[in-house]
Amino acid sequence: TKCHPARGILVNEYTRGGNPIFPAGDEFEHNNLWGASVAFDCTWPDHWDRAKDVPVKSSFEDTYTAATRSKVLERWEEYLGK
Repeated sequence: TKCHPARGILVNEYTRGGNPIFPAGDEFEHNNLWGASVAFDCTWPDHWDRAKDVPVKSSFEDTYTAATRSKVLERWEEYLGK
């Protein structure tokens, strides 16, 4: 959810260090050990005001009511299949 699908995915089509057994590679890539790489920019956007725009972290303790947490914890072993 932190990576913008259009601006946050950085593709480098040809990089050194490809793998000759990479099944999606073409003949040129296999013969020259070229490959591709991708990087996902999941950093906070520069335009965000960190004092007000950063979302609150969600957690079990903060998201659910005490009654719901208690019910889940009472049956936790059952959920794990033990």
